[in-house]
Amino acid sequence: MHIEEDQHSLISVALNFKSINVAHIMTKINDVYIIPSDCILDLGKIAEITATGHSRVPIYEREKNNVIASLHVKDFAWIEPKVGIPALELSNFFKHSLNYTKYDVTLDVILNQFKQGWF
Repeated sequence: MHIEEDQHSLISVALNFKSINVAHIMTKINDVYIIPSDCILDLGKIAEITATGHSRVPIYEREKNNVIASLHVKDFAWIEPKVGIPALELSNFFKHSLNYTKYDVTLDVILNQFKQGWF
């Protein structure tokens, strides 16, 4: 059986979960689609967010490293986009929790947390 290069990489990572830290796979904050806490969700902003293809969008206050909430794209179904609503207000209404982890936590620990429903 022939294993493609990308399949080999995936299998390698899966077998090394105990030795890989989340820092190795995390998206750098400057590459994350993130919105400020005062962002208003109007038709244009909702279209922009939806076009990213992400199911969740972090909300920050003052600086990008200060993530205070998370917006879930599925929540757009509950609002009237013509009116415009603050992103933070929508997130707070649904009480979406944030989950934090340290950079040195290994992937096997995170996987177990996912299995237990922590995320």
